[in-house]
Amino acid sequence: MEFEAHLPPFDDRLLGSVRDLAFLVWGEFDLDLQWRLSSMPNPMVLSASSSGHLLAFKCGYALTQTRYYSWLGAVHPDHRRQGLASRLTEMQHAWLAGRAYTAVETAADKDNTAMAALNLRHGFVPHGLRTEPQRIQILYAKQLP
Repeated sequence: MEFEAHLPPFDDRLLGSVRDLAFLVWGEFDLDLQWRLSSMPNPMVLSASSSGHLLAFKCGYALTQTRYYSWLGAVHPDHRRQGLASRLTEMQHAWLAGRAYTAVETAADKDNTAMAALNLRHGFVPHGLRTEPQRIQILYAKQLP
């Protein structure tokens, strides 16, 4: 298993693999991955792969000089419950703490209990809701050391 942190410029093959995994996990996938990772400040993609196949990823970008948004992540359905999401979360938080970030934020759909459990295990605290016509998300925040 290989775990890597990717910084801009992002390889087209990596972005294609992220899009493919996102489509597999969520079906219709209309988020503009390329735009966010090229337009938002200080983007990063963390990946877990085996034999050249992407098994999990976590993407994020800066909100301010000290706050980071852990935006998007997924684990291939055949590789869940193996600690991949936890490992990527730990890698992201260590990377952020080493770069003067003091807080990380994320959001998860209200019915995504696996993501809620992951966030709580890694020290996030629920701090609000984001509501859209067809979606409610729980907002989480964590102070970094």
